[in-house]
Amino acid sequence: MNNTNPLVAWPVSHDSAHIPRTVFRCFAPPRLRPTPIRTWFTQWSEDFSASPLVIQSRHQEALARLAPALLCGEQSAINIFQTEDGHLTRKALSVSSMLFHGIENDEIAHEACLQVLRAKLPASRDEHAIRRRSQAYFAGLGRAESVAHHFGQVAQLDSAVCAVMWYMQHSAVGGNSMIGQLVERIRQDEALHVSISRQHAFTLGLSRDDYSHLGELVRGGLTHMLEFVADSFEDIGIDAGLLFARIKRGAL
Repeated sequence: MNNTNPLVAWPVSHDSAHIPRTVFRCFAPPRLRPTPIRTWFTQWSEDFSASPLVIQSRHQEALARLAPALLCGEQSAINIFQTEDGHLTRKALSVSSMLFHGIENDEIAHEACLQVLRAKLPASRDEHAIRRRSQAYFAGLGRAESVAHHFGQVAQLDSAVCAVMWYMQHSAVGGNSMIGQLVERIRQDEALHVSISRQHAFTLGLSRDDYSHLGELVRGGLTHMLEFVADSFEDIGIDAGLLFARIKRGAL
């Protein structure tokens, strides 16, 4: 398999008026390194780009507001992984580094797919506000105290992503075969990340109490961030109150 970074592989974005749109960035782009491309990403992005987006206009508008928030999460994870990766290498924590790279590669593919999705959606008028709110949340998480704490953060955050993707899969847009495939794939990957990261955090010495406390901070802050786009969840048939409650419980 060739080493290709999917962050440079998606088509140039454009809106319905064929005006070029820049790739959405919530954080500074990460350094590019050779990354094993996920085969499913290549197939999905090609199929999705070649197909018309057959969903109602109000659902497209709702997704246009949700996509930036989801992209901020993926980009934050990628940047944190790359920051921590140097720390891991210096400490020669080979198992942790291997796990980091595997999860990071998934997150890169997720971001690339979300960029492809956003390219087909109408431009959201409040992307800047969504970006600022997301930046404030992820910056507030700060640098993890230890590698164990970082894996705990990953598990708690990814459990919330699982909840979001489950609801999206069962929403008005989940019936679109291509979008349904994407959210299901992301949910499956994130569920695996939760299992791997949680177990590794405990192996590295994170206590159950500390893990629970991390969950309150990570998931509580995330629901506060997502309240800004609660109406967009509602517009695609998701009960935002139930979604936020599920996130706070830590249910996948």
